[in-house]
Amino acid sequence: MSSPPLYDLPKQFRSNLADSHWEPTEMTGVVDSIFELKANAKLMKNKHFNAAERLHRLTYWFGVPVIIISVFLGSSFFTDYLDTSAGKAFGAFLGFMSALLVSLQTFMNPKETSNGHRAVGNKYVEVSRRCSHIEAKLNDRLLDMESANAEYESLLNQYFAVNAEAEKLPTSRKDHQYAEAISIKAIKNKAESKDSTSRSN
Repeated sequence: MSSPPLYDLPKQFRSNLADSHWEPTEMTGVVDSIFELKANAKLMKNKHFNAAERLHRLTYWFGVPVIIISVFLGSSFFTDYLDTSAGKAFGAFLGFMSALLVSLQTFMNPKETSNGHRAVGNKYVEVSRRCSHIEAKLNDRLLDMESANAEYESLLNQYFAVNAEAEKLPTSRKDHQYAEAISIKAIKNKAESKDSTSRSN
């Protein structure tokens, strides 16, 4: 199974964020690859964290009405109301809705799926942080390009392994759009901050 392509960020943002003392001819391949891997891991992290939050809210949408219906049906007030034909019909309807919500919750299992998305998101966080650590070592000249490339290839394999795990946890188009907007906004803010700092100096 082929792995999905890395998220290709606008080159103008990439160039603004290449915090390295290496000459451009030296850093073009490896440093850009590390940056793109980090950016894509952050994108995937945001997408899965958003899906986790969405499903977490869904757990309450299913669970709270069931609790309210159960308490209402068990109250003495409603027991007296059930003596009427209208009350019996209404009670049957509420019982059906409660059973339907419980069945949907069991089938969709939003709580467990939400935990799965969050776990995958945390694995993308690890990839992103390790990429940042490689960049920091390059900036401090604690790592040569050959060693950086070896660490990058190891991280890339880890990233693809997380992708394979994430395939079992599909996300929505809105999850992706949200994550993409967050990623681009963060890149723009950092680029503008760097530009502002360079002008002040």
